[in-house]
Parts: sequence; C-alpha cells; structure tokens
Amino acid sequence: MTTIKLSTPVEHSGVTYSEISFDDPTVGDLAAADLVKGETHQMLAVLSSMSGVPIPALKKIKAKEFAKFSKAIDLGNEPEPTTGE
Repeated sequence: MTTIKLSTPVEHSGVTYSEISFDDPTVGDLAAADLVKGETHQMLAVLSSMSGVPIPALKKIKAKEFAKFSKAIDLGNEPEPTTGE
C-alpha cells in the first residue's frame, strides 16, 4: 500500500481527504480504465478503484500533486528488462 499526503486537502460530499492510500493494483483496477475515454479520465478511474476515493474528489487535487501519484504507484506497465538473449 502506498499513501500520499496532500499538501492541500480536498473535500467531496462532506468528506475531507488529506491523504490517499492506494492498494496494489489488481486487474480489476486496470479494467476500470476501459470504461471511460481519455487518458486522464482512465488514470482517474484506476486511481479511484485502487483507493476507494470517488473520481469527483480526485478531480479536485492540484495537478502538480496528481503527478506525484503516477510516480509513486507502480501500475505494472513498465517493460520487463531484457537480457539480450
């Protein structure tokens, strides 16, 4: 699990989020991206699925902080290193 503290908390439906914890991604989390169009919306769908935080709340996070998420969370889409064989 990865937890990211927000420098500016966000509020949605009476809940204030000052940090967001992300479970390790499952195939189901990744499949959530298939339900929406657009790269940013797809990332929001995956992050929402991984954290349980509603997409409207994630949309309120500052863009500079949102960039931290992709650096901190391994979605397993990095290519495996090759041995040259």
